[in-house]
Amino acid sequence: MNVKQAKQLDFPALLEKMGYQPEPCGIRKQGNEIWYKSPLAAEQTASFHLTKGNKVAWVFKCFSTGQEGTILDFVIAHEGYRAHDVKAALAFLRSKFPGPLFAPKREGGPNTNQPSFSFHKQAEPEQDTAPQRDLEYIEDLPLKSGSLLSYLENKRCIPPALASTYLRLVRYKNLKNNKTYYAFGMKNRAGGFEIRAASDQYSFKSALIARDITIIRGNNDQNGVLVFEGMTDFLSYLVVSKSTQPFCDTLILHSVNSYQNAADHIRNRAYISIHTFLDNDSTGRRCTGRFADDFGTHHISHSENFAPHKDVNAALKAGLHLEFFPDGQGDSPPSAAGLNR
Repeated sequence: MNVKQAKQLDFPALLEKMGYQPEPCGIRKQGNEIWYKSPLAAEQTASFHLTKGNKVAWVFKCFSTGQEGTILDFVIAHEGYRAHDVKAALAFLRSKFPGPLFAPKREGGPNTNQPSFSFHKQAEPEQDTAPQRDLEYIEDLPLKSGSLLSYLENKRCIPPALASTYLRLVRYKNLKNNKTYYAFGMKNRAGGFEIRAASDQYSFKSALIARDITIIRGNNDQNGVLVFEGMTDFLSYLVVSKSTQPFCDTLILHSVNSYQNAADHIRNRAYISIHTFLDNDSTGRRCTGRFADDFGTHHISHSENFAPHKDVNAALKAGLHLEFFPDGQGDSPPSAAGLNR
């Protein structure tokens, strides 16, 4: 990991990992601004302000101390490191966001120059079929027009306005062949990107920078949470719900291997109803079973609603009439009994 990559990390997720929560009513402008009681000073009134940046993911300003900057500047100030001690700040971030990205490079040996990025064994045109992929994040841009939006609209039935709200155009390099590619992607909690190729002819999806779940805040209900396996399933749910934002908080796994991250977040937030929309295949059913085992009667699976189709997007493309919450509540999930904390 380098400085540029660190500055793309999810600052609110870091604060949550450190035990700091936003103030009540402190999330403003659709989550683009967040207020906290300052982690850098003892105070009763919130003076610590996060805002989404232009070239970096987030910037902070502490109005009580006058300190401001990026996530690295915050770590240096909070941990009392020497000024500009970026190396120490990166080491701290490794401890908070463990994963392939943050593994330090080994000295010597044939793998000295191997980059520490997440990768997956997937097929991609013009790339070799070696089992190990080395993918380097370059940049992410607004998803405004072009082949990606056309694919999502015509092949996935996702309206362009909805896709551009939640997805980004992500450029990345394959270090094996030194070629640059682009895909549509969704930012995850760790500041990485989950990406997919715009093609039905071959399957390619991977993680850049780091793999993690994505958390999308709901606009009303704070007691329930929706859980989807992939980004297009989440967007398909919004399409059938005739909504641009979920009623309650939403988690997107991106991979069933992220189950534990999702379960830990659900417990920390003490949601009282957990609604899953996982795939109707062996992997999805096993993951649904884990939710049922861990959360008991607080868990409600909606996978049968879109059977026999594999996932929500497949059902949407097939024209299946989907109604997940038929009790006149729109996309608001029904409540359940209190969750044991």
